[in-house]
Amino acid sequence: MSPRLIVNYHHFTVDRRSNLHGALNYKFADFECDLQKIAAWSRVHRTNEKQIQLTMDDGYHSQWIAAQQVLMPLEIKGLFFPILNRVGKSDFMNWSQLRDLSQQGHGIGVHGTTHCRLPFLDKQAFYKEIQFSKMTFEDRIGIEMKDFSLPYGVYTTAIVKQILEAGFKRVYTTRSLFNQNTTSPLVHRFNVLHSTDVNNLLSALEREQYVLLKRAIPSMIANGLNYLHSLSNLKKVANNQ
Repeated sequence: MSPRLIVNYHHFTVDRRSNLHGALNYKFADFECDLQKIAAWSRVHRTNEKQIQLTMDDGYHSQWIAAQQVLMPLEIKGLFFPILNRVGKSDFMNWSQLRDLSQQGHGIGVHGTTHCRLPFLDKQAFYKEIQFSKMTFEDRIGIEMKDFSLPYGVYTTAIVKQILEAGFKRVYTTRSLFNQNTTSPLVHRFNVLHSTDVNNLLSALEREQYVLLKRAIPSMIANGLNYLHSLSNLKKVANNQ
């Protein structure tokens, strides 16, 4: 099952003055603050299901630093989506670091081979982006790749179907939607930019939960009445015996 709210990060930096990654730059200090807010919200709204998940796209080296210096002390696990042909390149994680993340309990997914828009590919290029990247990551990391992050969030229904047929279990978008159907293989996420206020996302999630509960109340009452009616009938049968 997919969490209702998934927040997706990219590149981390000490400050935001660098223009290299534009709006995707996010301060380490702000990231830690976000996680503390999420942890506090989760404690208050504790349920049997995981409500919030953390993902990271592209496989930047700064994500490795964030995992060791921020996630580890807070005992929080993330799901990382590296790009195959950037593994080991300057500013990106290498294979040893990705294997370490997996051994530390983090999830590893696939973000394609070259990070290109899938709807515009021919059959051979599509195979390279999906099947080839899946097989390579499985061989180098040593675990099954179940999750695929769509490059640029671009997809069609047919593309999602092909990705699932290739053996992936879940396909992640960046459509800025809550996951109301948590069993769907198509999973939506909110991209966190340097202008994003996580408090707003948490407040929206709380409102969404209230709406879902409000919608569920009539059926809950009906089920309860049916249960009481069944008990009453059983009692009548027992008294007549």
